[in-house]
Amino acid sequence: MPSVKYIRELLAEGALGEVSYLHADIGFVCDDGPDTRMMSPAHYGGGLMDVGVYPVQFGTMAFGSDVPVQVQATGQLGETGVDTAGAALCTFGGKGIASLSWSLLAESHEELLIVGSKGRVRLAKPSHCSELLTVELDQGARGGHVAEKLEFPFPPATGMENYPNSQALVYEVEGVSAAVLEGKNECAEFTWAESRRNAEIVEEIRRQVGIVFPDVDSKSDSQKRAAHGA
Repeated sequence: MPSVKYIRELLAEGALGEVSYLHADIGFVCDDGPDTRMMSPAHYGGGLMDVGVYPVQFGTMAFGSDVPVQVQATGQLGETGVDTAGAALCTFGGKGIASLSWSLLAESHEELLIVGSKGRVRLAKPSHCSELLTVELDQGARGGHVAEKLEFPFPPATGMENYPNSQALVYEVEGVSAAVLEGKNECAEFTWAESRRNAEIVEEIRRQVGIVFPDVDSKSDSQKRAAHGA
């Protein structure tokens, strides 16, 4: 996505300085019934797996693919056992803190804020597929900064989208297609290392919140390792 690619470039260039804090949230009212995929433990449903992964991904984008030294998570489980809301604080040693939250009970601001020693960047709602961002670079004096608003227009909507701005998924298709044509086994914009780190963080959050997926959690550790080729 062009707006996220731009933020990655800012981070790589050090334009924001040393990043010390990130906040990312996503939330909407989900009225799916207990028999739907969204609410089914057998189909890995719930807020964390469906939308909570977006805030988690922003955390590793800002702080790198290092393992957080501490993850503190809490959440609310629904009647089927999947989570309907949750939050997590991830502390990246020597770097900073990511504050993450997600919900299927209410619509949130759904913004991304990254704060560094030289400035801030804010990705507007809906941050997981946003066309708008604001960059604020400090000018020395406390409270003094220069703000720049940038727009990255998406392709026109067709009316067949599942959610607002989902036509932006075309950028994922283009990225994967380009990598395949170049004979690569990963996209430079989102590496295997970053993807694995996100999965590990999500699993730790799931463990702390108490979300149980029967066909996964009933396996022994050796079976899980064998399934992953370890």
